[in-house]
Amino acid sequence: MSFREMQRHFGFVLVLILGVSQGACDRFLRSSPSNGDQDALILKTDEVGCLKTVPSDIQLFLEDSPQAEVGLHRAFSCTQESLKAFMKYTRGSRENAYTSRDIQHFFNRYLLKENTISDGFQAQIMKVKMALVGGTEDVVTRVELDSFIELLGKLEAPLLTMKGKMDLVFFKSDPATVNKEKLTAASASMKSLSAFILSQTKITSSRYQWVDGVQFLRELNQFVGPADSLGFVLKWLPLAENVKVLFLGDNAHLVTQQEWTRAFDWAVDVFGIVMELCYQVRHLSFSQSASWDLLMDWLDQTLVAVQTSPQMIEKKILDSHSIDRLIDEVYRLQVFPTSVPSDLAKETYKKALLRLVDRPGSRLGTAADFAGLTQGHLQVLEKEYLVWKLSQTFLNQTYAKYKKVTTRNLRWLADRFEWQKQKFVTVADFPIKEELARSWKDFVGLLKNRNPVIYGTKGKLLMKPTGDKEAYPFGGATLMNSTRSYVRLAMMGYGDHQKGSLFENKISEQRFKDLEEDFREFGRQIRFLDPRQKDPATRTFKEGNFFAYDGNGDDWLSSTELFELLNLMISGGRTQVNEIYVDLDKERCLLNDRDVFNKPIVREGCFWRVFRQNIARYFDHLPGMAKFLAGLSDKEFNLFYANIMAVSRLDTHISGQIEYAEIRTITTALDYLESLMLVYDKNADGRLSEAELITAIPRFRAFIEKLSPLRTWLVEDIFLCMVYGGKKPGMADLAAFKFKRMTDLGDVGRLDLLKVMGVLKSSVVEPAR
Repeated sequence: MSFREMQRHFGFVLVLILGVSQGACDRFLRSSPSNGDQDALILKTDEVGCLKTVPSDIQLFLEDSPQAEVGLHRAFSCTQESLKAFMKYTRGSRENAYTSRDIQHFFNRYLLKENTISDGFQAQIMKVKMALVGGTEDVVTRVELDSFIELLGKLEAPLLTMKGKMDLVFFKSDPATVNKEKLTAASASMKSLSAFILSQTKITSSRYQWVDGVQFLRELNQFVGPADSLGFVLKWLPLAENVKVLFLGDNAHLVTQQEWTRAFDWAVDVFGIVMELCYQVRHLSFSQSASWDLLMDWLDQTLVAVQTSPQMIEKKILDSHSIDRLIDEVYRLQVFPTSVPSDLAKETYKKALLRLVDRPGSRLGTAADFAGLTQGHLQVLEKEYLVWKLSQTFLNQTYAKYKKVTTRNLRWLADRFEWQKQKFVTVADFPIKEELARSWKDFVGLLKNRNPVIYGTKGKLLMKPTGDKEAYPFGGATLMNSTRSYVRLAMMGYGDHQKGSLFENKISEQRFKDLEEDFREFGRQIRFLDPRQKDPATRTFKEGNFFAYDGNGDDWLSSTELFELLNLMISGGRTQVNEIYVDLDKERCLLNDRDVFNKPIVREGCFWRVFRQNIARYFDHLPGMAKFLAGLSDKEFNLFYANIMAVSRLDTHISGQIEYAEIRTITTALDYLESLMLVYDKNADGRLSEAELITAIPRFRAFIEKLSPLRTWLVEDIFLCMVYGGKKPGMADLAAFKFKRMTDLGDVGRLDLLKVMGVLKSSVVEPAR
């Protein structure tokens, strides 16, 4: 049984009252049976006249009116007295009992002129009666009516605990007015009410099912006509039904009081999780540590709810068909608007679990092979969640305590952080504790890296020799922690150089290509990958080896290299390019036509002007690059622009226009270039000497050996010739260079390195198609 079932039971009493009073009883009192009428029910008093105000009184309660308590008491008292009068002055076709047909005919003939009770609705009313006071579906005895009157007397108090919370539970409250305390109070009231229903009604022995509640609501909607409250409930019923099937199964099979109580409590907890998602989590800005604390608390609850759901406990699996149906319903209702088609979303989550969790290192399984989310999946996901949570908890506590935090501060504080004493660590199983210990060591290692990933205040990677002394904003630190988790997942599923610690794993180029291929369509749909690129994985793999701080040019991408690469791509390929597009829009540089990323195509001349005018701001995270670009003359800037476009221009480029993909490559390429300067410009003079360049040779050695007909010979000369000459050298070029090298070669600057990037592009990446 899900929360929707409990909600139906909560509403049964109110609905029954509504059913008695909908027809305006005064019409019956002014009427009389025709001569010869053989009706079994004969009413002889006007004591039920107050029933006509019951709907409005109940509406006061449902709408959280200041008169809610008065209205509810008046409705309950009236209904109790009216039922007493009904039994006193009427008789049924059976002794001391009324048949279902008696009641239906009585209401339709004498009370309800406009809205009549259909056979289907009457059948559902009798099922509700059974759930509340017992008996059978075809007869209501006087004893049962007495029990119902007594039940109403007891129900008023627990129902009043919901006073002032109805807007909240019907998702009508303003999120700005909702806090954790209100949500907790609402859940407590619902649990109290559900406990009353279970203890005071016959529901545990009635075999009342979800389908009965759904059909009752539909029949009620037909009876009363279109109503906002019922319309809202009916709109979300299919989604609630899919949630119920996923977590509780088609039939709950609840027998004992304990099973019913556990199911009711679980349902209320899940409804509380949904309320928290809608009112708080969806509206968090995540710019403060408190927001992440709230998110982690919500994720903790969600994980427990999934793990303790009746289906997971009984069958150890949430089957894929139920998950798929739930996803389809979420899409139909547009709960989370997205450009990703539902079929692709379903295929992607299945592949993610198959590749990353279920079959690490194997690509044999397909989405069709995915049976469902198992306890094994949950254990792995919980472990990775706790790894992320541990470092995020450290960040939350640190930034909540200190106004200004630098990378140096983080290093110092991380060394002294007593992570073992965190509550969720102390209760974790030993294997998880062991992984947490390794992961914490990896996290601290990233902070202590020679060139750590440092985000500036604008969400761009800060690259300067003394960057670890600068303020490290909280948002950047949380982003860094998140990308580390992405790397862990990639290495868990595709790393093929396994070691003890997950973050010590490496991934080969082929497995990196497998990763891209498996999630290619998803990457394209979220506009991370360019559909025109034939082999983006090969290019990205090489970029990680060449331009990550720790890139070494070998046949692997280490976790650290992939981690640094991801952050470089986020900084240059997202944050910076979005900043530029804001200015392009202001300067009316955007055309009506859109590119494959659904971004407006830009007039290139306008882009050139805006880019040149705002270079200092676009590259304020790269002070060396900003200084270099600001010092260029018009002629030098044109040369620089020609070289950066040689690296960035698409084969499908149209003269006079520039696309989002090209601008994204410009900003990312310049971040790559500055990464090399940060690593190899030891004296921070903005130039690279021959000696400094020689230290970079190991990074490019494997690349040169693969392309050179000389293989391992003259690698150093080939590399330097390429750098100083700005092109891929031939034999004649090498001979001339060896002679020139006998003299002082001098230094190279950023423009020279940019030319080398053009050589690398033409040598590594096949043209886009």
